[in-house]
Amino acid sequence: MFKLRDVRALVRVERIRNRSVALSLCYALGLLADQIIGVGAAGYPLLLIAAPAAVGMLVRMGDRLDPIDLLKLFAVHIGMGLFFGFPLEATLLASARDLAAIAVGVLAFQLMRRRGAVASPIGLMGALVVVALASSVAAVAVEAAAMLGRGGIDGLRLAALMMVGLVSMTLMLSISVTQGRDRSKSFLDSQVTNEREPSAWEYVGAASVAMVMVEFSIVTGWPVAALAASVALLWFALRLGLFATTVAAFGFAVIFLMHGAAAPWPAPFSAASTAAGDILRYIALALLATPSIVVATVVFEQQRLKRMFAYRARHDALTRLTNRAHFLEMLDAYAAAARREERRFLLLLVDLDHFKAVNDTFGHARGDKMLIAVSSRIRASFRATDVVARLGGDEFAVIAPISSVEDAMRLAKRVVDNVHQDCGLEEVSLRPSVTVGGVLAPDSATESERLLLLADEALYKAKAAGRNCWRFAGDELRRAALIPPPSAVSPHAEDEFETVFID
Repeated sequence: MFKLRDVRALVRVERIRNRSVALSLCYALGLLADQIIGVGAAGYPLLLIAAPAAVGMLVRMGDRLDPIDLLKLFAVHIGMGLFFGFPLEATLLASARDLAAIAVGVLAFQLMRRRGAVASPIGLMGALVVVALASSVAAVAVEAAAMLGRGGIDGLRLAALMMVGLVSMTLMLSISVTQGRDRSKSFLDSQVTNEREPSAWEYVGAASVAMVMVEFSIVTGWPVAALAASVALLWFALRLGLFATTVAAFGFAVIFLMHGAAAPWPAPFSAASTAAGDILRYIALALLATPSIVVATVVFEQQRLKRMFAYRARHDALTRLTNRAHFLEMLDAYAAAARREERRFLLLLVDLDHFKAVNDTFGHARGDKMLIAVSSRIRASFRATDVVARLGGDEFAVIAPISSVEDAMRLAKRVVDNVHQDCGLEEVSLRPSVTVGGVLAPDSATESERLLLLADEALYKAKAAGRNCWRFAGDELRRAALIPPPSAVSPHAEDEFETVFID
């Protein structure tokens, strides 16, 4: 009989297969890019794309490197070498260098992650440099072993390989780990309202300036002009975000290296310097491009901390709901809008019933878990745009714009119903309940203090009525425009509107 575990096994196999195909395709495209960008005077690609792309993909996926992956990547490299017509010996050596760099790079990143070195953007970028250094050393070790087998070591060529590996791995890994994690993607952005997001023309303008100045330095043979391009990269760093900066730095490196070899630059940057010229160009590239990535990382970290502190200043640490201080600010804003524009909103005060008994009987740890569960149920009872806050202890509050009194009653009933469900606290099962007091603005009042006082009075009336129920402030429903006058309703209409008991 076909069982559930068989389905799970098939899913795992399919995932591994898709991952393997994606990794092989990524590596093949990287090898193609290596050939398109070109080969330097030392005999190595100007930028190594394939191996860093494979490491970046594995790092981003959080996967370990299986031996079967190395075999597949080896087969891909041999196939690409045959396709381009490269000598078999050179292809085997290049594939061995790549596989050593990939294996060591992935292992180094996993080690840095286990040690907690990637917990912050600055730590992550430092870890990427360590990974790039370790993978480059592995590739150089393979190349040095091959040179020894041929009878001698060429120190300049090994230094050139070290530089191209270090620059390439740092740039590609920076792109891989920052993609989709820039400041515009942060969930805390909504908490920082005074920041202006960059416009499209800023990206276009900064990229255009960088490209024009690099080309100008190449055409005129004036390397100092490339400094202006690095200033454009700093604009990326200061305004346009970390991912955009890493992409711009990569583009800068491609143009600088592809056209720099043919530029009429003076020695030692000219192509006539062969391997030494390659090394100096990589040093110059690192000096021009690295500051922008460092600045972007620092700015990103500052923005992250700013958002984090803003979030913590406005939210309760345990439940992640709005805290009391920010709730009072929001209530003032809603009350002002109610006075100016007569925008109706509902204010609810919600108390968790008998919470002290839970703490005393089952301990504070289980009490905290109940608070988290109840806060989640209260939050789910309202729209994402409504303000749901924890005022402290077992007290919650809600601000919800509404259009009718009926909506207010439905919301109050919904939160009582949603909370009054079974809640498992480790080995203990409880059914929490809440008591709700509500008030409408501007129907009853338009001042924050008065609204809180009326809602608090309604809350105590609901508690006196037996808890696990809701009640609104006494006279406001009668005064609401959508409610018929008392003469038009039954004698018990007032009680019907003021209190609903939940069995």
